[in-house]
Amino acid sequence: VTTNIESGRIFDIEIPGLGFQLKERPWHQSLEKLFRDLCHGRRVASDTGFGNTDNISSDLSLMRRSLSELDVSRMRELGKDISHAVEATARQCLQGQSESDLAGEVAHRLIKRQITALRIQVSADGQNQRYRLWGHGNETIGRYCTISAVGSRHGLSVGATRTVCFGEIPKELLDSHQKASLILATGRYFSQNEWEISEIWKRIIRIYEKFGHPDEWQQASQADIIGYDQCELTFTPDSKADLTSPMAVHWHPSIGPASVGDTILITEKFSELLTPMETWPKITVKVKGRKMKCPAILCREPSGEIIAPVPEQDQNGDTRLDIQF
Repeated sequence: VTTNIESGRIFDIEIPGLGFQLKERPWHQSLEKLFRDLCHGRRVASDTGFGNTDNISSDLSLMRRSLSELDVSRMRELGKDISHAVEATARQCLQGQSESDLAGEVAHRLIKRQITALRIQVSADGQNQRYRLWGHGNETIGRYCTISAVGSRHGLSVGATRTVCFGEIPKELLDSHQKASLILATGRYFSQNEWEISEIWKRIIRIYEKFGHPDEWQQASQADIIGYDQCELTFTPDSKADLTSPMAVHWHPSIGPASVGDTILITEKFSELLTPMETWPKITVKVKGRKMKCPAILCREPSGEIIAPVPEQDQNGDTRLDIQF
């Protein structure tokens, strides 16, 4: 159902050759009238319940979570582009720029790649610790900032988060970021085919408790099943839903001033990272003997020159976090 203004674009660009029948209405005609005409004498279902139709949104949500081969291919490309937009902005940002300046640069890079920005967050100097769902404002970057983006293309969504610091990383940020990376790696590792979300959650809580932050998870959500909606289902302690292959999960845990985030694909074996690091320092975390690569903090001089991350890099250029659990 569409208006005469939109029908040509939808048929030619959005759903070409898919065999849909288009029901067009003049732009000035009310949607309610068209729905009454369509539904008269029929039993009709929808994903909204609009116009007294049967609301089957929960059933459709279950269908959307399972991705097709085409969906997976598109999400791989989308993930690379989301990572590029966030990382390129972080590599080129300058001290004194505002959060909104950087949000605009991320949006610009997304738009160039035909990506719709669903959420852009730029938090300067721990703003995200005060407001966990902070977007962006006029605050300027002093020591560090965290950039997050969730974008959509072809109806599919992917999210990623990166942090950049000018000069030496503050101890609180470094400690918090490493612990948040442990949460991220743990979530990625245990997000496996046919695992119940509540069982994964138990492992996440255990890491929060082990590293002295037993209540931190209550400050913000940790992960979502992502796909045709940026949040198909939020992970909660009592969720009985199972992860199945192929399905995508956006992990975005936070501790104190540190936020981390990546999107993964659930496969028959181990998960696949959909938001790979392009030109970015990495932390290597071992989970049950399996090495997981997570984004480290990018260190830059106030002049903008990129310097080595801390702690020291190994021979592969990765920052090692030698903690196993």
